[in-house]
Amino acid sequence: MMPTDFADSRDFYQSPIGRRTLDVLRARVREMAPAFADERVLPLGSASLLLDSPSFVSGRLTSERDENFSCLVDSKNKLLPDGDIDRIVVLHAVAEAEDMTLLLREAWRVLKGEGRLLLIVPRLGSAWAQNPDTPFGKEKAYSAAQIKKALTRQGFFVARLKRALYAPPDCSDTFFSLSQKMESALPCPFGGGVFLIAARKRILGLAGAKKVKARAASDPFLPSPLPI
Repeated sequence: MMPTDFADSRDFYQSPIGRRTLDVLRARVREMAPAFADERVLPLGSASLLLDSPSFVSGRLTSERDENFSCLVDSKNKLLPDGDIDRIVVLHAVAEAEDMTLLLREAWRVLKGEGRLLLIVPRLGSAWAQNPDTPFGKEKAYSAAQIKKALTRQGFFVARLKRALYAPPDCSDTFFSLSQKMESALPCPFGGGVFLIAARKRILGLAGAKKVKARAASDPFLPSPLPI
């Protein structure tokens, strides 16, 4: 799994359209995750651009093509321990045509019990998902049902789903600003260029262990049930 090129993302967010896009995403992140104080926060992909505090954990998903299993490692290429992180923020961490399965499995592993995940993905069919000049056009897009299903299958409870970037990426500054004012005044439950999904790690109780064990026979990477 090769992540969306980080340098390309940096270049995009330094452009005029990128800066206004980043302003919108930062505002949405502050709404959904208002405080990171005293938390171990792991940004993946370009998510560090969204965070005000520099005191986050440095980590990445290994990407060697010949390996059978990829995992989250720190800046020294050491495996991040289980249950070590309070919150993970994901932006542009998965390449085009790849799904979220591996990343979500590893996110579940490294998060503490009831740890939280904030995931930003392009909405299927949106102008942002179809524009290759933005990082969102270089990764897999999802419908709301698809991304919720992917999270649930990997042991997450979806708490909130918000939409952002209603104006197309190639619109004028005036239209972009106007669309943001309209969105703030009257949030729309449809459309939008991207989804922001807040999810929580679900610790499965012993009562569900038999069902999970049966599913694990066909999916060995499924998170194992842990006692509450």
